Amino acid sequence: MTKHRKIELEEQWLDTIPNVGQNPFEFKNVYRTTATLDECDWNMHLSNSSYAKILDSSRFETAVQLWPLFFRSGGTLALGATHFQFIREIPPLTNFEIRTYVGTWDKKWLYLVSKYVSKPKRRVPDKAKPLSPPDSTTGTPPPTRSILTESDGAIVHTIAIAHLCFKANRITVPPAFVLATNGFSTFPYTSPTPYSARNPPPHWQKVKNIASLKHGGSMRKFFKFMREGWKEVPEKERWWETALGGEVETRRVLALAELEPLQKGLDAALHVG
Repeated sequence: MTKHRKIELEEQWLDTIPNVGQNPFEFKNVYRTTATLDECDWNMHLSNSSYAKILDSSRFETAVQLWPLFFRSGGTLALGATHFQFIREIPPLTNFEIRTYVGTWDKKWLYLVSKYVSKPKRRVPDKAKPLSPPDSTTGTPPPTRSILTESDGAIVHTIAIAHLCFKANRITVPPAFVLATNGFSTFPYTSPTPYSARNPPPHWQKVKNIASLKHGGSMRKFFKFMREGWKEVPEKERWWETALGGEVETRRVLALAELEPLQKGLDAALHVG
């Protein structure tokens, strides 16, 4: 392959990165699978141990779609923790999905939210039948078991929250940098036309200047920038944070206030016992 052809193919690949101009909070990956008999336990539902096993495959698929440039350049993803909230069992042979979203991020961690859902065969009521008859002496209504559903009516069985950390060798790379350099951005407030591969956000040219052979960059230069170059950029000039400003930053801060206590709670558990 000639050098010219290599440069051309590299540029074409960068132009086909699917997330250019997309709001990270609008991303959703759907991983479809089945609760096979070998994944179920003697209680006749998906085994607790299988949730993490299946999530690994789903998370890998999600990560490749979210951060192709990061992995292409040599970056690695470290899993710090995963929290599971079991809500409703998944019976054997049930077809279900793992729907994964970007929850939020801070300077080090990105929170990836995954929901295990199944599509009901019939309409699901807002609440299931009471667990016991009403108390005849006090008139207190009996407790009910709520059925959580997605906007399309899919039943939520389990929610998993993973804490992920991006690495270039042993150096931690800020999640905002990884998101922005893989095309994610806020909405263009100065134009009604949304950003896309055909109408890339302003910061995308900076990414190409580092990663694209055609623009004087390379994957090696991009990896070096991830490892040390970003630290040399003054905080007020960090274009990757500007790219995720506005509405995205507002939503990030609000979501972080809700999800960060989970991390703090897990850290506090280290002192128990």
